[in-house]
Amino acid sequence: ASAELAVETLPQDYSLVSSIRLASNMDRLFVMVAETGRTLIHSLNVGASPVIIDETAEFPSAFLEGIAEFEGFVYAAEPNNSLIKRMNVSTGDVELFAGVLGENNVADGPISVARFRSPYALVGCAGDLYVAESAGSASVLESHVIRKIDFSQDPTVVTTIAGFATSAGHVDGFGLQARFDRPESLACDERDPNHPILYVAERGTQVIRQIELSSGRVSTLVGISYQGATIDGVGTEAGFNNPQGLLFDPSRGDLYVVDSNENAVRRIQ
Repeated sequence: ASAELAVETLPQDYSLVSSIRLASNMDRLFVMVAETGRTLIHSLNVGASPVIIDETAEFPSAFLEGIAEFEGFVYAAEPNNSLIKRMNVSTGDVELFAGVLGENNVADGPISVARFRSPYALVGCAGDLYVAESAGSASVLESHVIRKIDFSQDPTVVTTIAGFATSAGHVDGFGLQARFDRPESLACDERDPNHPILYVAERGTQVIRQIELSSGRVSTLVGISYQGATIDGVGTEAGFNNPQGLLFDPSRGDLYVVDSNENAVRRIQ
């Protein structure tokens, strides 16, 4: 018989938990919590018993979506204002990292001049930070692109690696030839450092895509395009209903998907 698993509630009351990430060294959790007029990021020490809160960072008047822990910072996407902010893990200090309030545009270049439009998901992969831009509000043009923030350059540079900002669709191909429809979650497989893979969950097409970062090739991993149904199966026989969360398990090579409209967690193996 298999061993019984224990379930416990962490010692903190949350009004609305919107995202959670495990630190790269796996010693703490970052939990994003929405409250009236602000968003908090709690740092939980998972090595302690019981779990304790190390520190809390406050993002005033911010509606945040995806968060990513990368190189000593927790980055947070603020889609409504087309900004990316970050929290210093050591100090808890919060600062604006990229974008300008009121400027919604897909503009590549040095970080000081780069602009974003509805950044929705973030993930660190192979030494860079990647951003998925979903769909903006009715007052701005939509964006369906994947951006890369390259920290190896001085100054840091932002480039669009896949998709086209004003053209939504389901088109596989290389780089800017590919088309996405509301990419809203990212995950990274960097087990092979020479061939890292970026996984993309698309709310619009209801599929999971993959980007081979070494070549820029975009392909459909699983899912029936624009189907909107939870169906177990293989490849394009499988179906999703609003996939919005991704997590890659490097120890097993499995990819987990939150199928939000069905309140289900799916596994791709």
